[in-house]
Amino acid sequence: TDYQMPFVIDTPLGRLDNEHRQNIFEHWQSLDKQVILLSQDTEITTDVMRQLKPSINKTYLVSADSLNKDGATSSVYTDAYFE
Repeated sequence: TDYQMPFVIDTPLGRLDNEHRQNIFEHWQSLDKQVILLSQDTEITTDVMRQLKPSINKTYLVSADSLNKDGATSSVYTDAYFE
């Protein structure tokens, strides 16, 4: 089909050095499609956020509220990840 699917990436930055991060950021920013990056708080630092900000449309924070025996519950906050 001609439908453009987003490119979803789950926690890719944790073990990359700065040079490889730069290369992958440049690659993602050159793509002609939406990129959805799922990350841990240790992956996206203030410096990384500053660099990617021109290409970011929306951020979300998913916060675990409860991880008890009855199941996990979470809250989702729009544009709150870096506040």
